[in-house]
Amino acid sequence: MRRVILACLALLSLAFNTQAEAPSFEPIQKKEEVLKLEEEGGKKVLKLAGEQELSVLSLLRAWTEASGNQVMYQPPQVASFIVTIAAPKEGKTYDTDGIEGLLADALWHFRLYLVELSAGRFHVVQATEAMTYAPILDAAKLNTVPQHRVVNLWWRTAFPVLFLYRATAANLMWPEAMHMSRVPGIVLVCDRAGKLRELIPSFEEIERQAALREIRIYESASFIEPANVAKALDELVPKDVFVPQNAVSAIADTRLLLVWAVPEIQALVPGVLAQLAANTSAEPEPAVRRYELPETAVASDVVAALEKLFRDVRQDGPRIVGVPGKRVIVVRADRHEHKQIAEFIDLLK
Repeated sequence: MRRVILACLALLSLAFNTQAEAPSFEPIQKKEEVLKLEEEGGKKVLKLAGEQELSVLSLLRAWTEASGNQVMYQPPQVASFIVTIAAPKEGKTYDTDGIEGLLADALWHFRLYLVELSAGRFHVVQATEAMTYAPILDAAKLNTVPQHRVVNLWWRTAFPVLFLYRATAANLMWPEAMHMSRVPGIVLVCDRAGKLRELIPSFEEIERQAALREIRIYESASFIEPANVAKALDELVPKDVFVPQNAVSAIADTRLLLVWAVPEIQALVPGVLAQLAANTSAEPEPAVRRYELPETAVASDVVAALEKLFRDVRQDGPRIVGVPGKRVIVVRADRHEHKQIAEFIDLLK
């Protein structure tokens, strides 16, 4: 019996020691459905301290009370959403703009956005609807909008594709950007006003860099296909955020090349084209030859087989015709192609 009592006392002592050594955590305050605002300097403010669970609905109600704005929303959109906000232990005071920032951040976690339809009237919309409902502003008016507001920035540019590349790289909300095909030279970019203001310097830099580049047209004297020449030249043009791929392109059904690059690169293009032309200038002129076919061969079948063979290799291959009533074909081709045709006919014997 004595041993049992001693064992119980030892277990009790161990339990008390473990409880004393356990780290203490400050509990997170439970979510508030209605946040109490205080008067400070004649304005309503929200004071928070430590970590608190807040419903998105309580933040929305606090902001409308502090700002006097009207918000239209569907209750199922926000009713069940809860966020945890960690404020300094000594407390932090949020004015109307600060409360709006808390609300915008809380909605962002659930892919929702606060969009101003007109003065004092707001809607809570999904990310996919933001560009449709958000107001359209230019860069000058963007500076007058609180940084948390979702807006469309319109930008006039001669290089809309470059701006779409930049907008995509900036990880803007969906849809990142839109090139207005009905209004050439206009790009719409949708996100919070603060983030868009940060992008404006990079947009201005795109304009400056693009203005340094020139468009020139060159003629390729090489026997190489213009599309292949354009591809080779394009690899020589340095690529950066201001110059996407295909800075060099071939103009369809011609031997002309369109090059968009800085003058330093443009100065190199004629030399590269001249070198390509020199390397391929030894290509022999096409010659016409007559080929006798074996007795077992049918001229039309041989013509079809040769045309298919060379069509798979190059589009401007030899010209081949059969002589009616004879086992003879006539071919107009260069020296290398004549050699291949002769070898093919030998295989038929």
